[in-house]
Amino acid sequence: MINFWKLSYKAVKKQRDQYKAENAQLEEEMKRLKRESNITVFCALEEENIELKQENKALRLQANTYFDEWQNVKNLYTTLTDHIRLKAKNNPGVSRYIALVNFIDRLEGINK
Repeated sequence: MINFWKLSYKAVKKQRDQYKAENAQLEEEMKRLKRESNITVFCALEEENIELKQENKALRLQANTYFDEWQNVKNLYTTLTDHIRLKAKNNPGVSRYIALVNFIDRLEGINK
């Protein structure tokens, strides 16, 4: 009977050692997969970051273009309104200049 228990103990111990080895191997595999997964995620995030930087640069250029165009329109508007006011001042008898100055004043009053 003692031999049976010795054999059973050895078999159980052998199986336990086999499970430990498999467990260690699986843990190493999990660590490797986690490292690879982190690298993959990092690369994907890096690519997305590069794309966002390029998109941001394009949007900034577009915003600068719109701002420059707005400045040009603003300058043209200022030049035109100054010219109309000067004409109204130098020609007080011409009603169309006075009407335009009144219209400009109303527009600017609404926008201010």
